Amino acid sequence: MNYTLRYLMLWLVLLARAIAMPIPAGNIGVPAGTTVTIRLERALSSDRDVTGEQFTASLALPLMVNGRVLAKQGSAVRGQIVRASGRSGASADLVLELKEIALANGRFESIATQPVERRNEARSTGWQRWNWSAMGTSIGAAVGKGRGAALGATIGASSRGLSATGTRVQPVVISPSDLLVFRLR
Repeated sequence: MNYTLRYLMLWLVLLARAIAMPIPAGNIGVPAGTTVTIRLERALSSDRDVTGEQFTASLALPLMVNGRVLAKQGSAVRGQIVRASGRSGASADLVLELKEIALANGRFESIATQPVERRNEARSTGWQRWNWSAMGTSIGAAVGKGRGAALGATIGASSRGLSATGTRVQPVVISPSDLLVFRLR
């Protein structure tokens, strides 16, 4: 073989190796807004999990940058619960952020994502819809004529507090079958 052909073959081998090697995140910038799609390893719940707790997940889709695979599908991802509330109140919410991702070479790299939030509002169970004052007036009028109607309206108005027991907040639950999409900052 002549010198030029050997040089060309060596250059092709080095080029093929460079293309096949994973790109470390420290050497390239991942553009803000790039999406990272994950699946949780276990279910998260706003009434069981707490703020600050860590969670693990895996990539549902590979992380691609400029046509190159930065992290393969199934790569490990670590995240944190930013807020978990839902034990009481008018709503329950669960806010998550990603903190680290395993690159194609197996090394973990820190990442920052915009938070993903899931929220459930309180639902009425039916008691809330009743006009307690009108109902008390009707019952009082039927039982005790005019004076009974006034007494019934007073009792009915004070019974409005029962409507608070007619609402409940379902906890936010994110199962491992759910896909979550985060955006890099």
